[in-house]
Amino acid sequence: MKRFLHSLSFVLAAAATAAAADPSTNAPVVRRVQLGMTRAVQLHSRDDAVSGIRLGLLGCESRGIDGLSVCLGGNVSTADSSGLLLAGLGNGVDGTHRGVMLSLGVNYARALDGVSLSLLFGGHVEAVRGVQMGGLCSMNSTLSGVAASAVNLATYRQDGVVLGLANAAFDQQNGVAVGLVNWAGRKAAGVQAGAFNQAVDGMDGLQLGLFNTAGELRGVQVGAMNRTSAPDSAGAQIGLVNGAHHAALQIGLLNLARHLEGVQIGLLNYAEDAAVPCLPILNARF
Repeated sequence: MKRFLHSLSFVLAAAATAAAADPSTNAPVVRRVQLGMTRAVQLHSRDDAVSGIRLGLLGCESRGIDGLSVCLGGNVSTADSSGLLLAGLGNGVDGTHRGVMLSLGVNYARALDGVSLSLLFGGHVEAVRGVQMGGLCSMNSTLSGVAASAVNLATYRQDGVVLGLANAAFDQQNGVAVGLVNWAGRKAAGVQAGAFNQAVDGMDGLQLGLFNTAGELRGVQVGAMNRTSAPDSAGAQIGLVNGAHHAALQIGLLNLARHLEGVQIGLLNYAEDAAVPCLPILNARF
């Protein structure tokens, strides 16, 4: 019995020692300097954190970096980081980065508070609060700030200024969006300026482009062709051709409305529910 208890105490002590040594249960060791050839070949363990300077050749990795990290290959942090990350191929942070990320290739973080500049792609899973610029594409869940890339994608919403060839927010687009194509999966509030602008559910603000379309309009559309589809729109359309389910003010060569509660001014005006549906120059119904 004594031998059994002795053996049991030995096993429990060994298990406790192993748990204490497990890096997943303890705060990481903090290093002032980290040097590495690759992510697997480094001066210190990649389970350590760095508060200072980290330099790498092909790659470097740590459980967080607070300071400066420079790598010709890829910079990797498996926890929150802050400071300046400078890489040739790309920067990756499995957490929030507060500071600046610069690379020729890809910048990725779960969230960014600061500035991200990349030649090819800048992707941030949760949120960007600051400036995000990627040569080909920038992608995030939510944007609060400025995004400039050939293509800017937000899986949820864009709040701020977005500049690109194509700007798309799958939920809401709030602020200013300037590009050839601007698209909001639900509503837009602010300004959409481009060749093609669409706010699927509705637009509160200004659409300026060749072709503008919105569900409900609470603002102004200015373009060659303007269209709204909701039965309760209360905005103004100014263009060559204007079409609306519900029109309050239309100014153009050809104005079309199923329901008019306002004024149409144009070469030819048609309102389905007006006393005289089709009139030149002016049509009105209140």
